[in-house]
Amino acid sequence: ALVTHGDIFDRPKGTYDSRLTWFYERVTPPAYKHADLVVALSPHMQHRALAGGARPATVALLPNGIAPQELNLDDHVSYAHLQANDALEILFAGRLSVEKGVDVLLDAAALLKREGVRFRLKIVGEGPERAALQARVAEQGLGDCVAFIGRVPRERLGKLYQASHVVCVPSRSDPLPTVVLEAMAAGVPVVGSDAGGIPYMIEDGLTGIVCASESAQALAQALSRLAGHPEQARAMGNAGRVRALTEFSWERCGEALRVALFAACDRRKNGALA
Repeated sequence: ALVTHGDIFDRPKGTYDSRLTWFYERVTPPAYKHADLVVALSPHMQHRALAGGARPATVALLPNGIAPQELNLDDHVSYAHLQANDALEILFAGRLSVEKGVDVLLDAAALLKREGVRFRLKIVGEGPERAALQARVAEQGLGDCVAFIGRVPRERLGKLYQASHVVCVPSRSDPLPTVVLEAMAAGVPVVGSDAGGIPYMIEDGLTGIVCASESAQALAQALSRLAGHPEQARAMGNAGRVRALTEFSWERCGEALRVALFAACDRRKNGALA
């Protein structure tokens, strides 16, 4: 069985060093071809697996689940309600690397500032792009509204989600970012790009907003929309929480994986794919 957490042929150039890229490019196609079960985390990864040579009968759409108890969410703290004239609290949580698109988010932040939208952006995480991103913040005069928090223990993430009005996921490539599920479980709307599995996770207009990948303008417009419509943002957060706790519960996802594994064993036993 093969679980696809990414596809080298779907990653932006420079995601990995040359040796690791060389390795992945050579092992990925035969891995797809010979697997008895390919677990695709999203429809996008399902398509990538089939395009990479996986046999259709072996590919199963099986997303990861969410365990909200791991986030230590405070049941007595409701979504940080947006009020008129409040600064929009934006959160990014993830690796500071090329494929995560934090540079696009900073460009969107610069647009928001020029348009007079009040906001505070917290960037949680570490990675190879941190120095370049900090330089970008300085160049664009964003030092008063952007803060780099660094790496945060998982048990503290829940409090950060619950203190935010919106979580932003501007990835260039992302099979099924856990941060989307975590934000939804915390009742926070998500603004994400249309890359990878993100559109599968976010119901556009219902649990968040999906915008064009690598478009700072589209990202800024989506964030501005939530800043100007707090009731809509609150409704999206509530709908996202229901979706995360039902459709992405580990009980549901785990049972689907169990069924897929037994089906793969039966195919192997009966020689159905020989």
